[in-house]
Amino acid sequence: MQVLTVAVQNIVSSADLGAATSGLSFFRAIGSVIGVAAFGAIYANSLSASVAPGSVQAYADALHNVFFAVVPLGGLAFILSWFLKEVPLRSDRVEMDAGDSHAEVPRAA
Repeated sequence: MQVLTVAVQNIVSSADLGAATSGLSFFRAIGSVIGVAAFGAIYANSLSASVAPGSVQAYADALHNVFFAVVPLGGLAFILSWFLKEVPLRSDRVEMDAGDSHAEVPRAA
C-alpha cells in the first residue's frame, strides 16, 4: 500500500500532507471494516446452510463462496485502475526551515 500513500502525498500540497495521509488511513480502515463485515456475512450464511457436525467440507464450501463474491470486485477494481489519471512525481525537494521549529508551511529548498 506504499504506492497509494506516495501517490496521495504527491498530488496534495505540502501544507495538506498530514490531512491527506490521515484521510487515506481512515478510509483504508473503513474499507477493511466493511469488507470484513460483508464477506464475513457471506461466509457465515454459506456455512450455516451446509454445516454438519465435524464436516470440514462445509467450511471449504463456505470459503469458496466468499472467493466467488470477491473475484468480481477485484476485476472491477482492476478495470477502474486503468481510468486513473497519471500524475508524475514531484521533482523538487521540500524541507522545513531548521531555524523555526513551529513552521507551518514547508518551503522549497
